[in-house]
Amino acid sequence: MSSDLTRIANLIRLSSQALPVGGYAYSSCMESAVYNGIVKDHVTALQWISDLFNFGLSALELPALFLSSDAWDKNEPNVIDSLNEYLQANRETEEILLEDVEMGKSLARVLQQIDAGSPIFKEPSFVTEFAIAGAHWRIPVAELAAGFSFNWIENQVLVVTKSLPLGQSKAQWLLEKMIPQISEGVDRSERIAQKQQKYEWKFGRSLPGVAILSAQHEGIEGRLYRS
Repeated sequence: MSSDLTRIANLIRLSSQALPVGGYAYSSCMESAVYNGIVKDHVTALQWISDLFNFGLSALELPALFLSSDAWDKNEPNVIDSLNEYLQANRETEEILLEDVEMGKSLARVLQQIDAGSPIFKEPSFVTEFAIAGAHWRIPVAELAAGFSFNWIENQVLVVTKSLPLGQSKAQWLLEKMIPQISEGVDRSERIAQKQQKYEWKFGRSLPGVAILSAQHEGIEGRLYRS
């Protein structure tokens, strides 16, 4: 029982917004969506978050998390390095790329400080470092993917709550609507990962509208977030 509770506590630790990786500084394009009037209330916020989760995160990041976890279990750092390169090649703007890499480097530093055994990759992705952290604490990968999903969803809710602003009740409404989608997204991403062949990755999809909004973000006057 104690080992199970420790594992759960470490999953919460990894999924917490208090994890010192700088996630609070990034909006993953939410700020640009608010600025352009696409997200203007809790209903449109739900549509935005749901679409990005189902067509973005669960199509690219979550399959990569499954693949990275498997590679780490098999002591295949070259596979993780290949996944780092693939993830970064799929980042359609500089801001999205920097968000992933800077958070990845920050998490890598945390893991090194606590002797979690993280190898030093030149340009680590937050996704692959998250997988390594999960392996260190023996968190089953499906649970790890659920924690990764919640971390991203909660950050989106926090950003829109501050940006519109929304009240805390509406923020909880958003979480209530998004949490049931996590299990479906994790299951879908696991199936995608199972179809992959090493070094011949074929997953993820382009989101042109998000890419355009992300490219425009740097021109927003008085922006609060880095992406």
